[in-house]
Amino acid sequence: MRRLHLNDLPKEALEKFPLNLFRIILDSEQKALTTAQNLVRQLPQQHLSAQTQEIFVEVLINLLLSKLPQMSRKKMSLKFVSEVTGLSPEEIRSLKKAKEPRA
Repeated sequence: MRRLHLNDLPKEALEKFPLNLFRIILDSEQKALTTAQNLVRQLPQQHLSAQTQEIFVEVLINLLLSKLPQMSRKKMSLKFVSEVTGLSPEEIRSLKKAKEPRA
């Protein structure tokens, strides 16, 4: 096993999916939001399953929460998630419903 630092990766590698997700760590707070929006817009082009997209969005939100510590999951409103991800409130609700366990 070898430790890999994001700063050591070639810039081109961080521009390709899915490694571009980790650009959020390297970006400034303001740029991280723009990066997040761009990543979510790219999701449909990646031909991922709904479950994989959901995992990707969850990782994205977790990265944003660590990048923006003033935010919390409780404070993260539907409107905020919509603005950050570029998803409509209906799409977010749909993802949330799909994640709920079925009885």
